[in-house]
Amino acid sequence: MSEVEAKALSRSLFPLGDQWSEICAELEQSGYGETAKFFRETLEKSAESVVAVEQLRMYWREYAKERLAGLAGPLNVLKGKLPGFSQYRSSYLKGLREKYSAEVENTGTATLSPQIEPTIRRFLDNSTGSPEFLIFIEQLERIRRDRAGSLFGPPLRNFAEIGVDERWRNLSERYVIQFQSFGFKQDAPQASKLVFRKAFTSCNRDFLFVDDSKDDVLFGRLRTQFAIVRSKMAIRAQGSMSSTAATFNPEDIVPGFEVASTFDKDAFEELCLAIDSNVHLADILWRRIDNLLH
Repeated sequence: MSEVEAKALSRSLFPLGDQWSEICAELEQSGYGETAKFFRETLEKSAESVVAVEQLRMYWREYAKERLAGLAGPLNVLKGKLPGFSQYRSSYLKGLREKYSAEVENTGTATLSPQIEPTIRRFLDNSTGSPEFLIFIEQLERIRRDRAGSLFGPPLRNFAEIGVDERWRNLSERYVIQFQSFGFKQDAPQASKLVFRKAFTSCNRDFLFVDDSKDDVLFGRLRTQFAIVRSKMAIRAQGSMSSTAATFNPEDIVPGFEVASTFDKDAFEELCLAIDSNVHLADILWRRIDNLLH
């Protein structure tokens, strides 16, 4: 992709970050945003003031915009390392980085979390083994369990004795069924990667959803990513995502979505919930990006 093309795509894509709260609300309305919402609300409740809550929300918006503007990178938003073609650089994030750097310099230690947003950093630093964090995990698991039960009823099957290959097959079949209903088509199946795509309506590019979770499905988590590529460009070899025009993770746009991609490793209905959450988010993002690319 030429620098001119990269700048044009960056300019079109970063405004999606301004829509992050609308995307969260749409995901919740579809029935698949409860756990991510709980994560965000927990962080907001841990903020020290109303102003801190607003700053946290500002961070989520500005992070999304810089991350999207950076396309496929290389980039590191927390450190402010963005590609030269990036069409958005946040003065708010720049201020947080400068404040964080000054704090590290003043304390004379590198043990601080690399997270530059104060509320998130405090939450992460205090989470390990704390009673409050254990309560948070218990509540999160209950929300996920109750939501999966309301959607899929009693446990569909005993997953405890099922090996990775059969779990991967079940995961693949679920994705195919769900994505077909939104007009996504599956690329040729691969041993450990699933790719679903849908063409944009106004340009020669495709929107991709990629699941690379085979090694993680035994541990109760999905590893997923979105990409924008030239029409019909194949994604095959490990690491080839670097050749795409743009890549980003679900949690770059929906703060807390990483918890929506986790599940009880022995509960098939929770795996279905995680899969369906990713599929619904893919559909929401495709529609919104398609509008931005017009």
